[in-house]
This record gives sequence, C-alpha cells and structure tokens, in this order.
Amino acid sequence: MALLLAGALLVRLPRLTQSLWYDEVCYTSVFLRTDRLSNLLFRDVHPPLYALFMYAWTALFGDGELAMRLPSLLFGLASIVILFSLVSRWLGRKAAWLASGLMAASPVHIWYCDEAKTNMLLLLLILGAVHFLVKAWLENRARDWILFAAAGLAALWTNVFAAWVVAAIYAWLLLQLLREKDRFRLRPVLASGIAIFFGWLPFVLLSLSHAGALERDYLRPFTPADAWSLFMVYLSHGNTLRTLSPYEPLRAMLDQPKALFLVEGFFLLLAAAGLLCWIRECKAGRAQAGASGAMGRGGVEILFLWLVLSPLLVMAASLVYRRLYIERSMIILLPPFLTLIACGVLLWRSPLARKVLLTVLLGMNGWALVDLLVVKADVWTVYKQKPDWQSAAAWLAGEYRDSGGGLFILHTTPGEALDYGYSRLLASMPRRGAGVLPASLPHGRMGEYNEESFAAFLGQYRLKRVYLIHERTWSQNFASLMASLEASPRLAPAGKGAFRDLDIYRFDVRPGR
Repeated sequence: MALLLAGALLVRLPRLTQSLWYDEVCYTSVFLRTDRLSNLLFRDVHPPLYALFMYAWTALFGDGELAMRLPSLLFGLASIVILFSLVSRWLGRKAAWLASGLMAASPVHIWYCDEAKTNMLLLLLILGAVHFLVKAWLENRARDWILFAAAGLAALWTNVFAAWVVAAIYAWLLLQLLREKDRFRLRPVLASGIAIFFGWLPFVLLSLSHAGALERDYLRPFTPADAWSLFMVYLSHGNTLRTLSPYEPLRAMLDQPKALFLVEGFFLLLAAAGLLCWIRECKAGRAQAGASGAMGRGGVEILFLWLVLSPLLVMAASLVYRRLYIERSMIILLPPFLTLIACGVLLWRSPLARKVLLTVLLGMNGWALVDLLVVKADVWTVYKQKPDWQSAAAWLAGEYRDSGGGLFILHTTPGEALDYGYSRLLASMPRRGAGVLPASLPHGRMGEYNEESFAAFLGQYRLKRVYLIHERTWSQNFASLMASLEASPRLAPAGKGAFRDLDIYRFDVRPGR
C-alpha cells in the first residue's frame, strides 16, 4: 500500500503548484477574508462545510497554491486506502488491489486531487460513510452507527450530490431489514436516518429560500446520452483517449475516429463481465449471511445500488429540476465503477484471458496518463486546463513597469484569479522590487462595448495602454469585444502575451482629438 500511495503521489505532484483557477480562488483569502464570505457560506451552490474547513486551513497554513491543494491530495490518498479495505472485505484482495490501483491512476481522481474544491472531500466522506456502515451492520455498535451518520451528514454538507449515495445506502438498509427475521437493527437504522434528515434540513430550507441564486448556466439535465458519456468516456479514462468538451452535442462524439469506439467497447465488455461477477457474489453473500444478518460478501449489493440507483435518481431529478448535472459531481460513482471494471477482469477463469484483459486495461490507463500529463496537457480533458495566471500576472506587472502606469486590463471572465496570481507575485518579491508596483492591477470586466463611453473612459484616466484577456476555454463574449477594440479609432494593436489557456492582447491608446 505504501508503494501504491507513493506512485499515486508521483503522478499528482506535477499539477499541485500550477496556478489556481477561478473556482479554487473562491476558497482563498480573496473570498474567505472579505465580505464575500457570507455569500460563499449561505448563497453558494455548494453547502458550506468545505468553505469552513478551508477558512480554518488557510488561517493555519496560508493560501499558496500548494497549501490550498494539499487537503484534496490527502483526502484523495485516504480514499484509495478505504476503497481497498471495502473491496478486500467483499470481493477479495486481488479485486481490491486492482480497484485501488485503478483509482490511484485514474485521470479523474488525479485531476481532483490537484484541485482545491469539494470533490475529494466528498469522495472521502462517502467512502467513510460506507466503511462505518459496514462496521455498524456487522457489529451493531452505537459508535459505528454514529460515525456512519456523521460521515453521511458531513458529505451532504459538502456537496448535494451525496444525497444520491445516501439514498442508495438506505435502499440497501431497507432490503436488509426486510430480509431479517429479527429486527434488532431497526432502531439504529431509523435513528441514523432521522439524524441525517434533520441535520441536512437547515441547508435544504436555506437553499429553497434563494433557489434562483443557485441557478448555473453550466449545469444541464442528466440524459441517457450523458450517462453513456459519463461511464464510457469520463469515469473510464477521464476524457483523455477520446477528448471533447462535454458541452459538445452527441454528434461530435460520433464524428470522431471510429477506432475510438473500440475503447468504449472494451470498457463496456469489462462492465458487463463485472456485473455478472457482482450477481454471482450477491447470491453467494446471501447464502453465506443466512439468518444471522451478517453482511458476508453480499455487501457488494451496496456497490450495485451505489452505481445504478444513484444515476437513476439524478436522471429522475433532472425531469423536475433541469439545471442539475455536471460530470465532476458524479465523481461519487468512481469507486463502484472502478471496482466493477476490476471485477470484469477477474471474472474470467482462463489465466490467459485475465492476462490479456489486464494488459490491455493497464495499457489504456498508461495511455490515458500520458495524454493527461503530457500530450493533452493544454487541452480540455477531465476539465478545461487551468490558466497560467502566475505567468500572466508577472507579464502584466512587467508591462506596468515599462509603461510607468497608465494602463487598464479588460476581461470578459471573472478577474479574481488575476488578483490572486498578482498578490502571490507581490508576496514572492523583495520589498524593494514590489515597491514600484501597485497593490493591485487596474482591471475590470466588460460585458458590452460602447464606443462613446469607452472613449470617455480612456480620456478620463489618461490611459496609455489597454489589455484584453482571453481565456481560450472560457470565451464568453470575447470575439465581439475583440472586434470592437480592433475597430476602435482610439486603439492600435501592439502585440500580445501568450500563456497556458490565456492570450493577453495589448493596444496602444492613440491621442484623442
């Protein structure tokens, strides 16, 4: 396990110190130590537990890139260990090693271990809830039931998508209670359910009070086509072997090279074989458990309900609330899906078949890692690449020195990531070098262009240069704004700076009449 975790750490290190992007900056002092904190805690689409945790964490360790991402890294490594423990109990050590190894090398898991967001805490809490559920069911001790309820409730206060897994867990508990002759576990099941329900109710009521503020234009319904893409493209290889934006229509996938369907066919084969393995284990587990109520190897039913019932509930919820789904929230399905794939390899009795399937699977996983870390490091894979705000802030600071001030920076996307990158630059500089730079760069977000008001703005502040930032994977209305600036008689194009996912266009201001 130490070697597995060391390997997992090795493939996560390269991205840990990259620039934070906007969503991560929301958990830095740019938001947490300002009047924006109340909005983040009480009016954000996510519950406040992660924000509260990061508030305490940054107070102790600061909000540098590495400090911000270290919790997610630790949560992710711990989730690998818990997955091994669960799968080993239910399906044996071979399946446990393969499932946890696949998680250690999963592009999706790697990506969110390197992001200061809720995803890895959510995954750890869900796995922790299942872990304590297993102990509680087997030993029926109050401590384990309390820990199960606490982990489930904490998951719900981290991300609302925990609700689908909690629902699957209680569906399994209901089935188990119906099978039991003695209902001596009924009381702790009801008590834990009541505790979780009433513990989460304040957040539900708070969300309903401002439901309109929770609308996000990047969320969408969860459809059968999305389900196919989720399992066969996203969770299987992190959108690295077949790569396209998840917001592209289905025909964009169909237009890609037909050979890529062999990749999906391979994972579909393993998933079908894994399902047969689970069915066999469920039958064996029920026979083993008998009347005693012991879980045995029948605990694989939890994996089945976790993997199947959760997306069905999301699909049903999408019929009522349309703006609901985004791939990263479905990281809750990564542990059971990778376990299913591992079982699909181990189902075959022929040693040769196992070796061939394992070789192909590990080869694809290696290919996916190379794409993630090297070949496609600057394109959209698991998610859009993080803009290099560190280098952009340094370049703009140099432009400020060269121009002696008199510049203004326009952008069509939020500017907090630039503020964070610039503040980190100032903090890293000796006091003498930072003294010639302003405390913050002058910048503003522009949605619409008006020539008259823009000309007045240039004259009022006696600007010498104007810069326009383009985030390539988050363009907003950049094209129309760029066309307007290029056509302006007051501006002359004067080159640009290019960084990862960023282009910064420079314009010299012509003297006004």
